[in-house]
Amino acid sequence: MLSGISNPYRFFLLLTLLLTGIFTGCGKKETSDEIRHTDRLISRLLTLAWNSKEYLATVDSLQNYSVRTENKFGLAKAYSFRGSYFFRAGDYKKALQRFSDAAAIFEEMGNEVEYSDEVEKMGYVQLRLEDRSGAIESFKKTAEMRRALGDSTGLGASLNDIGFVYWQATNYDSAVVYFDKALSIRNELPNIDHRASTLNNLGTVYFNWALFDKALEYYIRALELQKEIKNDYAIAIALCNIGLIYKETSQREEAISNFREGLRYAYAAQDTQIVGYAYYCLGDAFDSTAVDSSFYYFFKSLEAYTIGKAVEGQIICFKGIGLTYLEIKNYSAAENYFRQMLNLAISKNILLRIAEAEKGLGDVNLGIKNYPAAISHTKTALDLANEYNYKSVIRDASKTLSEAYRESGKTADALRELENHLRYKEEIENEEMQKRLSGLKNKFTFQKYEKDLEEQRFENERQKIYLGGAILILLILAVTSLFLLRFNKKLHKINLLLEDKNVLIKGQADELERKNNELQESNDAKDKLFSIIAHDLRSPFQVLTGISTLLREDYYELSTEERLEFIKNMDTTANRTYDLVENLLHLSASRTGKLAINPQVLHPGEIIDNIISLYEIQISNKNLVVKNNIKDDVGVIADKQTFQILIRNLLNNAIKYSLPGGLIFFNACNHNEDGNICLSVEDTGTGMDDELSKSIFNINKIKSRKGTEGEKGTGLGLGLCRELVEKQGGRIWVESKINEGSKFRFTLPSAAGK
Repeated sequence: MLSGISNPYRFFLLLTLLLTGIFTGCGKKETSDEIRHTDRLISRLLTLAWNSKEYLATVDSLQNYSVRTENKFGLAKAYSFRGSYFFRAGDYKKALQRFSDAAAIFEEMGNEVEYSDEVEKMGYVQLRLEDRSGAIESFKKTAEMRRALGDSTGLGASLNDIGFVYWQATNYDSAVVYFDKALSIRNELPNIDHRASTLNNLGTVYFNWALFDKALEYYIRALELQKEIKNDYAIAIALCNIGLIYKETSQREEAISNFREGLRYAYAAQDTQIVGYAYYCLGDAFDSTAVDSSFYYFFKSLEAYTIGKAVEGQIICFKGIGLTYLEIKNYSAAENYFRQMLNLAISKNILLRIAEAEKGLGDVNLGIKNYPAAISHTKTALDLANEYNYKSVIRDASKTLSEAYRESGKTADALRELENHLRYKEEIENEEMQKRLSGLKNKFTFQKYEKDLEEQRFENERQKIYLGGAILILLILAVTSLFLLRFNKKLHKINLLLEDKNVLIKGQADELERKNNELQESNDAKDKLFSIIAHDLRSPFQVLTGISTLLREDYYELSTEERLEFIKNMDTTANRTYDLVENLLHLSASRTGKLAINPQVLHPGEIIDNIISLYEIQISNKNLVVKNNIKDDVGVIADKQTFQILIRNLLNNAIKYSLPGGLIFFNACNHNEDGNICLSVEDTGTGMDDELSKSIFNINKIKSRKGTEGEKGTGLGLGLCRELVEKQGGRIWVESKINEGSKFRFTLPSAAGK
């Protein structure tokens, strides 16, 4: 739930009283008495309730007096007050016309402050009229004017409003951009409520994207700020949103706790919509064993939303009730509520809710075994979800569609949709995200475990003391060898038990130490990788910034040759940075399993010729000779994209460590192993020692060396080469000697006979 545009009317009259009397028309010059009378009428309107009998009469008086005295400022304010009346009364078309009339007069007067306020009001009205493109245009125009006026508070509000409209239109990419812009401005301003509102909005967008760890971060920051200023309304929103994250990550008790606390703050705020929202969240939190509780809270929510005339709230209540009826297999009741949800969502053009309603109807028809209808509704939901990237809907609808296809005997289609469901399920339930969300909970669990372990150790020591005392007493009091024998047997048994437990504890400790060492090694490699990335990404941008500053500040003092040299340096730096980013992207894709491998028959000679042509400038700069000795009839089976990445990295490495005038060869090796063909890249460069040769492909032991002409690198390329070759069933190694050059050899499946 966003908190972006909570009450647009409150902003309509914010500056009116301060500006009254400053901008009072053009043309005829008003007398002091006329100005004072106009000011009195405006001040009077600011104190009147919009629905009072005097309000419209006073607006009429202001308009008539302004026309009679030719006071343009007063006339524009009269139009604005009348627009505010129509807005509050729900007559949005008339409100838009009056605000437009007021804006036109202020624009003619050159009063940018009042003009921007009226355009903003037009945006709020357009939003109520479901004209989102018009609202965005109005808010963007307002933002431009406020930026020119230096009004940071107003600019932050306009950017937040734009993000809110994009969010309503489910254009989440654009929404994040504008919310981020608004937050960067509001972070520098003293208004805590505004800052928290934008943080909450960002959290909601990330929640819609199923990035729950990111959403939780923003919601908690918003909650802390709202508690600081004791804003009950916003605290209730933040608590409910946090509860939703816990619910989505299967932490039901934490979710219910947050929802109930949110309901308490909602009643304190005396706001029917947030009360309805908290009730809805509670209804949604209970599982199938407590459907009575779910129905109770859902209908309480629907009642609150109906009183507040909140159509979007009614939509989510229909969804919750429909899902609950679906859970208990009351399909007719479920269909009734899903259809009410669909009709309201279509009337408001809320695409996400339309998709969810269609998915619900698909589930209903699946339950009553009407498989064609189930497929039709679910495919409609999937089309919308795929178009707007509703990941949760895609995940759930794919599962429903798979079951419908399976029951219809369409096995291939069922398998395809099941794979789609599992792919999105895995993405949403990403292991790292789950670790972050449960990290704090695990910390407390571990602390409790340590406390229990310490208590057990104390108890063991006490038992040992008791046992020693018992032994002493038995030794003193023992009168027969039978008693002594029995005691010794008992003691022996206890010792064996303790010995077994000690062995078990030692084994667990050894296993824990081994896992800790593995984790430490992984973290060390990751930290080292990040440090290299941070340095090698920062350095090129420092170079680019420095050169661009010189060109900007000393452009006319520099000669043409100097400028060309600077531009050449910028081009070189940009290309190197691009190569680094490309390697990082491919390395990330390889590590996360997202790098697609599509094996096909390739002719390396042709591909290598094309790649050599891409490096002509670097080759020419070092006066190198590059020869491709691989014949046209040589073929391998490999993925074309990853093969090109492999050759580019190996050629770039050879150029980097070749001396001016050196040689680089591409050869097909003489031997063939296990149906694989061997290819090599050989240079006459600086070479390397045995220690470096053994670790050069290990990405956990990154060592970056400068080239023969000071070229910089990250050490990522060869590690990436190894992963790309091994993923396609080959291997890669290097043969090198100091000052004699290097031979990088790798194998790939041969295409001979295929």
